[in-house]
Amino acid sequence: MPLSLYEQLEIEALRATETSRTRRETVPAIEDILYEPFPVLDHGFVRVVDYMGSDSAVVQAARVSYGTGTKRKRQDAGLIRYLMRHWHTTPFEMCEIKFHVKLPIFVARQWIRHRTASVNEYSARYSILDNEFYIPSPENLAAQSTSNRQGRGEVLKGDEAKRVFHLLQTDSQRAYAHYEEMLNEDAQGNVRDESRKGLARELARMNLSLNFYTQWYWKVNLHNLLHFLWLRSDAHAQFEIRAYANVMLEIVRRWAPIAFAAFMDYRKGSVNLSAKAMEVVRLRLQGQPVSRKDVGMSLTEWRELRNLLKETWYQYQMPISTIAPVASDYPESAPKVLGLDDSTNGRAERGDGLTIHQETSRDMHISRDISWPSYSELSAQRNGSVSYESVESMEFSEQSDLWSDDEALSKDDERVRVFESA
Repeated sequence: MPLSLYEQLEIEALRATETSRTRRETVPAIEDILYEPFPVLDHGFVRVVDYMGSDSAVVQAARVSYGTGTKRKRQDAGLIRYLMRHWHTTPFEMCEIKFHVKLPIFVARQWIRHRTASVNEYSARYSILDNEFYIPSPENLAAQSTSNRQGRGEVLKGDEAKRVFHLLQTDSQRAYAHYEEMLNEDAQGNVRDESRKGLARELARMNLSLNFYTQWYWKVNLHNLLHFLWLRSDAHAQFEIRAYANVMLEIVRRWAPIAFAAFMDYRKGSVNLSAKAMEVVRLRLQGQPVSRKDVGMSLTEWRELRNLLKETWYQYQMPISTIAPVASDYPESAPKVLGLDDSTNGRAERGDGLTIHQETSRDMHISRDISWPSYSELSAQRNGSVSYESVESMEFSEQSDLWSDDEALSKDDERVRVFESA
């Protein structure tokens, strides 16, 4: 991460400054990194230039008292966790921090959507932007996601990746060359051609692309900073802004470690459940089967809840040893089967029947929806424990999945997902 000579000299001067003693609280872990730039992406950085308060300021505001050390640290931690758990946010607003951030313009445009901070950005009307632009690393050069309109999917490879990288590089270089030409100035402000006036900076800047770097000072209180980090460090956030959020998370850990730990437990590591979802969880904890219609939940919500709780999306369970003969008995009703066993790393023929994919080395499931109209009289034995007199009235064993997917079975279209438990 190259810093300009001016930035290097400024940081060295600030780090060398011996400030006078202060009566206000300081945080040694933040003092150790004050003004130091933390590299982000290829040319960006985050650095702390000032701060006010810490965990003790949160506690002090909550207790409306003065001074520090009036309570044991363990009690302070308990109070902060209580405040975070019950969304008492005002005490966290008593702490503030100021960052100097260097970031691509397109990241800044996402970032500025968080309108709860004070911002002062580098002015390209007044100054000339540096010739620094962001180019994604090969592992982050990806195609559009097929399932998310605002996300990326598979990483580009081979000739296509090389071509995209070349276009990004050459377009950025050409844009900056034309920027300097229109300005009739170089990056240091030296006139290139005395016979030309050059275009105004406020107009010339419009030719630069969004991957060029800008800088700003960003001051925010702890409450709003944690909200920003909760959103932008999430796996669904764009990689580039997530890279900044992850660096800032580490800074918060240094600055207010107790508040940070509470945030990780009650915000970043938690989930929000609706009343209907809570009813599903309650029934599941009681060992009761539950369907989405039992609680009036939409299919989308149902699937989200199941993914959230990492439950396997299967309707019924039976061993592969049961599936194979059953499928071969009804070849007219089922597609061709692909089966797997513990030693197989891929797919293998097992006979006629169902499409079976490997979830882990020991787990298999049918993932394809199929119509079995002739299965109404099906009778199969599951390891001598459960008898299935019909698909519509399957009983559940202790090892069976207690989720009941209302979309899985109907009288005319019996869509079965089968799972072999270890």
